[in-house]
Order: sequence, then structure tokens, then C-alpha cells
Amino acid sequence: PGPLYGREKLAALVDADVVCYPSAYEIFGLVPFEALLCGAPVVVSRESGMGQLIEAAQAGFLAPYGDEGALADALFEALHSPAAQAMVFLEALRLRERIIAETDPEQFKRLDRIATEEAGKPNTEDWSRR
Repeated sequence: PGPLYGREKLAALVDADVVCYPSAYEIFGLVPFEALLCGAPVVVSRESGMGQLIEAAQAGFLAPYGDEGALADALFEALHSPAAQAMVFLEALRLRERIIAETDPEQFKRLDRIATEEAGKPNTEDWSRR
């Protein structure tokens, strides 16, 4: 369908089973960052700027850039390992809460409300039940 913006993009990220962003050239990938904030599991290349954040926060799945087998394994784990999903989800939630605490909470609440309204998903207060 092409690029998504605004509410459509947020709704897609909230509804995503996984977001894969295997770039090695992005200093900081905004797409996986937005996906984390929307509660979607992410798979990124270890060498990217986002990979460094994901690794430090343990908030997603990593694969070395160019290693197709490792990328497939990370995607499989992101989609099919309940234990890994739970651990990554909790760490992503912690990261999300730290980011919220350091940004304008009203702006974040507006984005959260838009995403949850469009996607029909639980809001941030319901994350423990997702």
C-alpha cells in the first residue's frame, strides 16, 4: 500500500507481529524506535545505532548485518518464543517508561491514544495484559 503516516503508521506499528530493520547504515533507526514505543517486537542489525540501544536495553532481537541465517533465527525467535517475547517485552516496556519520563508526557499520551484508537489495542495502562 505504500508509505504510512500519522495514525495509519502508528496503528500498523501497534498491530505488528514483528518489525524487522536490518540496516547497518542508520545512525539511529526511527522505525524500530517507534515500533518499540508502540509495543511491537523489533529485530535489528547489531551494527546499527539502534542495535546498540537494543543490546544495552535487551529490548529486542539482534542479528549481525548480512547474516541471513542469524536474521531468520532472530525473526523466528521474535515470533515463536514466548519466553524470549516476554523478556524482550518487559525490557521494552521499561525502556519505554524511561523515555516517557524524559519527554513531554502529554505529547506521548496523545500519540498513544491515537495508536490505540486506530488499532483497537489496549492502551499503555493495559500493557501487562497484551
